[in-house]
Amino acid sequence: MKHKKLRHILGLLTNNGSYWINHDCFVEKTNTILLRRIENEIKKLKEYNKVLKEYEEKVLHEPNGRKDFSFDHADAYDDDSFADWNC
Repeated sequence: MKHKKLRHILGLLTNNGSYWINHDCFVEKTNTILLRRIENEIKKLKEYNKVLKEYEEKVLHEPNGRKDFSFDHADAYDDDSFADWNC
């Protein structure tokens, strides 16, 4: 899931980057938007990895593999985060 989104972001910056470059009047604005969204995605991935690591540590240290850990932050990475990217 997260790798698919990272590939999408990298695609925007590389292969599909020519779309943004060819529209001079939008370059500065779109670059700012892209950078902000990339930073937000990185923060979400860090939070997701942190929660996942806590979960794994909790499960490994529980007797008999009990899973008492609340995985409330699993939705930190929203599947619809790119829904508004339709250009």
